Amino acid sequence: MSESTKAKPNAKKNIFRVKVGHVLLGLIAFGSLVGLMLYSLTALSAHELDKRALLNQEGDASAMTFVQRESFNVLLDFHEWTMGEMSAREVQISRAMLGQRLSVVTESGQATFDLTEESYRDALVELDQIIMQIADVPDAERVEFEQGIEGKIDDFASETRYLSQTFEALTEAQTEATVAERVQAEVIQAVLLAIGMLAGGALGAWVTVDIVRGFRTVQRKIQQQRENLEWTRNRLLLVQKVDEKCRELIRSIHIGKPTEVLLAELKEYLFSLATDLWLDVEIDNGEITKFELIKDPASDISDEDREFMHHRMNEVLQAALSRDVQDQVLTFEREYDNLTGLPNRNLFTATIENKVRECANSQVVAIMLIDIDRFRDVNGSLGYEAGDVLLREVADHIGRFKSGNEHAARLSGDEFGFAGVFESREAAAARAAELIEDLKFSTTLAGLDSVVTSSVGVAISEPGSADATELARCASLAIYLAKAEGERSGFTIFSPTEHEAMLTTWQEEIAVRNALRSVEFVMHFQPIVSLETHKPVGVEALIRWERPGHGLVPPDQFLPIVNRAGLTAELGSEVLRESLATWSRTISRVFTKLDLPTPYVSINVEVAQLEDPSFVQFVLTQAANAHVPTTAIVLEVTEHTLAAGDVVLGQLQRLREAGVRIALDDFGTGYSNLGQAQKMPLDILKIDKSFLEAVDTDDRSHRMVSDVTNMAKGQNLKVTAEGIESQLVAELLAGMTVDYGQGYHFSKALPEADLERWLDNFS
Repeated sequence: MSESTKAKPNAKKNIFRVKVGHVLLGLIAFGSLVGLMLYSLTALSAHELDKRALLNQEGDASAMTFVQRESFNVLLDFHEWTMGEMSAREVQISRAMLGQRLSVVTESGQATFDLTEESYRDALVELDQIIMQIADVPDAERVEFEQGIEGKIDDFASETRYLSQTFEALTEAQTEATVAERVQAEVIQAVLLAIGMLAGGALGAWVTVDIVRGFRTVQRKIQQQRENLEWTRNRLLLVQKVDEKCRELIRSIHIGKPTEVLLAELKEYLFSLATDLWLDVEIDNGEITKFELIKDPASDISDEDREFMHHRMNEVLQAALSRDVQDQVLTFEREYDNLTGLPNRNLFTATIENKVRECANSQVVAIMLIDIDRFRDVNGSLGYEAGDVLLREVADHIGRFKSGNEHAARLSGDEFGFAGVFESREAAAARAAELIEDLKFSTTLAGLDSVVTSSVGVAISEPGSADATELARCASLAIYLAKAEGERSGFTIFSPTEHEAMLTTWQEEIAVRNALRSVEFVMHFQPIVSLETHKPVGVEALIRWERPGHGLVPPDQFLPIVNRAGLTAELGSEVLRESLATWSRTISRVFTKLDLPTPYVSINVEVAQLEDPSFVQFVLTQAANAHVPTTAIVLEVTEHTLAAGDVVLGQLQRLREAGVRIALDDFGTGYSNLGQAQKMPLDILKIDKSFLEAVDTDDRSHRMVSDVTNMAKGQNLKVTAEGIESQLVAELLAGMTVDYGQGYHFSKALPEADLERWLDNFS
């Protein structure tokens, strides 16, 4: 679509716009109607009042008619009194009847007396005076008396006749006023209605004209909108197609489509979209140096759409190049060491495997592992920055030393690897000797002159029988031997005949290390029973090794390996942590359920653990984390602790002060006695099972156990006997006041779940 044919949407205009005249006419019409309505309501109210007034007047007139009639009756009765036809009493009664009529309250709310004229009331007063006198007038003088008051009688008669005339005149005037007001109201209403109709008609005509004009304008706008919508639809379709294609290409980037293939596909799609568009792209060293989307001047594609396509396609290409850069970085990080730039262990291992496969039958493969001597001292005394400088310098030496057929790598820490294919074992050994000499050099670290040496362990395959895994294992043992204590610039070539036994031991140490990492060590718990109450009081935590392919390994077979590997403290920490967790999770809960006293868990600790200054805090922290009271913890130590020194004894004393109890384990198997044991802060003495072998048959053994028990009691120690295997032995020991017992007679060491079942059954 060309620029000339497309139409930009016009600014929105009102099809019908309210004008000032519309508002004025509307206000006039609305005001007229409102005024008409209000005035009509007011007139209606006024008419209603007039109507009520007329009705009241009619009522008043009717009341006055009765007053007039009674007034005439009084005059007639007075005349008949004069003629002697009626007594004075009857005249007075007639006057009373008139009084009643004058006291009547009309619909207007007034008494009839108040409606009369003042002249009538004056005449009535004079008549009342006359009526009051007639009772005293003799019959013969009645005519003469009437003649004497004839003027007053005539005045009252005249006032009586005037009553009807007065009300007729008032009623007529009121009626005329009411009619006049009604006519005036109807005229005003008609005027307001006419104004409203004229204003409404004018407004309607004006609005009609404007609507017709607006309709015509709307028709023109609809046509224009259709053209704009068609233009917009075509543009949106183009944008949608380009966006969908770019999304598709970006998804293909994520699954690894090469950048060259993606760029070719992008150009091909652009050509299929519009033959008058083409891409001009230049890429240099992974960066876009030129990216132009060019269109023919006669193209229907707008500049705006061309800019959009340019932006989206550039995004796609940038994403592909970013992916390439990230892949390169990841590949480098995966295969190379960031500090030295040498290959890492992964790439080195893969290289050795390739060399083994490529090695000819007459050739040998050699792996050399290199450790920098006293590297930890450099880090500790001069700082890690100096250590990094040293690592880079060693890496530079190794990199310059290797030839085109040899490979070097940084494996971990200060350990480097060197490998190559050689014509013979002698050639490989000679090359290793050259390497160790090359790695003896002087340098400056942190401003200090330093001499650098390294130890090298070498493993060389037999001609034509190289195995990458076996070579790596043998090289690891060789560097272990080369770095033996006291050695500097050590150099060892692995010899199967000389080092096979050591390899086996070393492999066992590796297996133990892996077992610790893989959580192959598990805890079993042997119940400890009170010989007095015959109820359990606690358990001893004992470690086992669930070694894959070997089953459950007892501690006497693997603990020496653990000690040689230097893992005693680490394994002991795991034992203590898991034992306390089991106490909190199971042991305490079951004892509480069985309504037994709070149990204790007895845990063996080694001198290596007690020599750690943080051991006391570690025990207390683990107890707090597991919610185990310190009084429920018993730590078992051996007689060798006596020779460990004041630091260890001080640690034990601090633990006792915190509530932890200390037990002397395997008493009688060493060279100590209770006199020497007094130096230790003890709570429990555990008699070794070797003392119980003949306690039920040999008097000497019986006396020995009894003496040991008595001496322990003399020092306020509780006594526990290990290895009880019969009811008879248990009863003999109870008779000697031995406090606690454990052994197969009660139960062997059990896993946590089995211990819970044993405790339930024991109850």
